[in-house]
Amino acid sequence: MFKTLRSAGIIVLLLFALSVRAQQFESAIDYNDYLSSVTDTLYTLGGKWGSKFSEVKDKREFEKLTPVRKEIQAFIERKKMEYFLLKDFKGSARLRLAMVEFLVFQGYMIEQGFMPFESLSKTASDTVIDDYVKKLTTLSEGEGNMLQKVIKEQEAYAEKNGFRIGD
Repeated sequence: MFKTLRSAGIIVLLLFALSVRAQQFESAIDYNDYLSSVTDTLYTLGGKWGSKFSEVKDKREFEKLTPVRKEIQAFIERKKMEYFLLKDFKGSARLRLAMVEFLVFQGYMIEQGFMPFESLSKTASDTVIDDYVKKLTTLSEGEGNMLQKVIKEQEAYAEKNGFRIGD
């Protein structure tokens, strides 16, 4: 059984790696846009988690946050692997690796900021919940710093390839 699962996992990984390597880009701006699209999805998923949090907070049903958190984690892990394996295009290595680093931080933020809420019981006090929210807020400040690194690399990549961010 284990051998079958392991073999299936290896096949899926190889197929994923081949599909990532087959990704074609016509221009540097297309490559940039492809990499940066991850932030839009993360924003949407973060909003989904925030809405669910608002929904469950008063009833103290924090276990209902788990499916949304798992969805976010799966997305982060998939994109992290995809971007790590993605072939560089027109000098994109620094930008690509900045995006991988950003995704690593996102994973850390999920583990340290989102997951702890799921262990709260129905008797959790408002003070404890507020402390968890403060920790998540502090972590999200680090997210801004990581995003600034990505923006700096995007601007350098754009300048190197003759386009402007936002065009």
